[in-house]
Amino acid sequence: MEKLCIFGALLSAMVLVGCDRDVHVTTTNPTNEGAGGAGGAGGAGGAGGADGADGADNDDDDDDDTSEPKTTTETSARNSNVIYGQLLDFETDDEDDKINAVLSSTDPSLAKEILNGKITWEEPKPNRPEDSKTSYTIERTGTDESGRSVKIKTHGDTLTKAGEFVAIHEIVTGLDTGLQSAGTPVSELPEGTFLYSGTAIIRKGSDKNMQGKGAFQMTADFQKNEVRIDAVTSADSDNKFAGMYFSADKMKIVPSTGAFSTDSATIGLSNGATESASINGYFAGTGAEGVHGLAYSNDTQNYTGAFYGKKSQ
Repeated sequence: MEKLCIFGALLSAMVLVGCDRDVHVTTTNPTNEGAGGAGGAGGAGGAGGADGADGADNDDDDDDDTSEPKTTTETSARNSNVIYGQLLDFETDDEDDKINAVLSSTDPSLAKEILNGKITWEEPKPNRPEDSKTSYTIERTGTDESGRSVKIKTHGDTLTKAGEFVAIHEIVTGLDTGLQSAGTPVSELPEGTFLYSGTAIIRKGSDKNMQGKGAFQMTADFQKNEVRIDAVTSADSDNKFAGMYFSADKMKIVPSTGAFSTDSATIGLSNGATESASINGYFAGTGAEGVHGLAYSNDTQNYTGAFYGKKSQ
């Protein structure tokens, strides 16, 4: 049995991100620059890039559980089950060992355990996918600190530069479920307008079976710093639920971080009832090659979606 950090070892990025750190989840409303909506998913790493580490404790005593937290994240102002921000490996204090992440879980305590890397996995660290294989899926089972079984399925894409990635996780612990996206921070934003596409998952309620898999299309205008996204999943006759979708337009990009967000999105059934939603996302990797994020119902737990993908060729 080994204890590994989901945001590093579980992903093919091979970035070990401070698995014994204490993550501080704040309820501070995002600033205007961090948002353009809901904090630009920038939160801790938002308006000031690496400023997300500002709340970190630089104390040398890493084993003191009472010390100040080493990483700061934000809780969504519209949905208390959603946490987002930038995570930093304070063991190395290496600027390259940071990831951006957005996590939604029906059990906030589970979310914090995952962010803290306090899950003991039953299998050794998976090998990195072969260089010729850009897409990968990894399934793992572990145990949280209270003895509950935790199952996580990771879907991801490696990016062109070694160690860079985008991915989403499906999380199940008993009756509690979660979706999470993660990716390498963007190095710099390109100029012009680009199309992105990839995988989308949308879950209705907290039932892991009420989940559809589909695709998303995105247009990113880096001159206007605006993003449009449309995602749709297919109906599932076996589980008797309809196709679902989420969409948003004119989401503002934070140039310093590549984060984007809105609380004016729409999510719901493709041919039925919909509701107001938020989206928190990030561009990822060298030249914003990748993108990832979460969509979620405002003020309810009715729908949650996750997406990850790359620039269309």
